[in-house]
Formats: sequence, structure tokens, C-alpha cells
Amino acid sequence: VLHDEQVVTVSCAEGEEGYVYDGEPRIDGTVDSLRNDHHSSFSRYQYPSTLPGELQSRMIDAARKVMRRIGFDDGPFNIEFFYDEKKDHLWILEINARISKSHCPLFEMVDGSSHHEVAVNLAVGREPRYPRGAARFACAAKFMLRRFEDARVLSVPSEDQIRQMKEEMPEVRLQVHVEPGERLSDLHDQDSYSYEYAVLFVGGR
Repeated sequence: VLHDEQVVTVSCAEGEEGYVYDGEPRIDGTVDSLRNDHHSSFSRYQYPSTLPGELQSRMIDAARKVMRRIGFDDGPFNIEFFYDEKKDHLWILEINARISKSHCPLFEMVDGSSHHEVAVNLAVGREPRYPRGAARFACAAKFMLRRFEDARVLSVPSEDQIRQMKEEMPEVRLQVHVEPGERLSDLHDQDSYSYEYAVLFVGGR
């Protein structure tokens, strides 16, 4: 399901995210950044994108053109776009001269390697050789678990519960950002609309 203004991230490199090597932009893939019903905070990132292939091609062409035009070279990047489905219009939101930390586990689950490998190879002057589709999962997602009203944390998953989850689903990664007794409004580095209390990375068929 595409929202009217779905945010999508075009990545370049050979696997996902993005990089330029010896003047040539390399495109890896597209990550969807989906909002929840509040249309203000992201609910998940998913890779690979479910957007139409023609739209992804337009994004990739735009990414290549702009990176060549600004003279960026020998480094990773990612570009974020706004897409208005009703008007079929793309805008560039921002260009980041780095890999995305949030995307690393997604690429690892689908492509078999984190794109940290791309950044390291570029840093030492080597051409990245990034795999595609080399892992066991066809898709992966990062879920940002949020609450839109303040609350006090009563409990969090125990080490035994997390260990049991990992035994049943070894690929799942859970990051809990809160402690029992903590108020969500005391959390640091939150957006203006919600409180992110945990993050879940999941791979699937």
C-alpha cells in the first residue's frame, strides 16, 4: 500500500545504498520508508522496494545525474525522495554522503553482506564488490515501535524471552530503548510526534 506521500530512499553501491567509484555512480537498490496512520513518523523501512519498477528507474536515473553533476566521487551516499502518487512527482529531500546505519541489517538479511563493506573498500581505494540476493531472505524490514502519547514503562522483555525469540527466529534483531519505570517523555533524540521505545529487524520470504 502506497501512501499519498511515501518517502523512499534510493541507495547506490552494488547491493543497496549508494556509492560513486572512479566517477561512476553505482546503484544498489531502493528502500521504502513507510509512515503510519499519523503520517508524521516512520513506521518501518523495507527492502527491496515494492514501488513500481518504472518509478524506481526514474529515481535511479535522477540519483546518477545529480551525483555526477555535483562531482561527488569515491564515497558512499544515499538519496531520499518524496513521491506524490497522485501527481506522479518526485522531489529530492536530501543527499547523505554516507551509508545508512538503519539499512545495514536489511542488506545483510537480503544480500548477504552489510554495506559497511562498501564504505571500507572505498576508504582504502578498492572497488567494492557487493553481493546481490546472496542471503536466505527475499525481503527485510526495520520496524520502529512507537507510542504517540506519553506513558510510563511497566516492563520490558527479559533476557530469557529474548533468548527464546532468537532460538525460534535467529534472524530477528531487537533493540529496546527503554527501562522499567522510565517515562517516554524522558527519552532523548525523539521526533516531535512520537516516542520510539524499540526497534525490530525482521527478514522473510
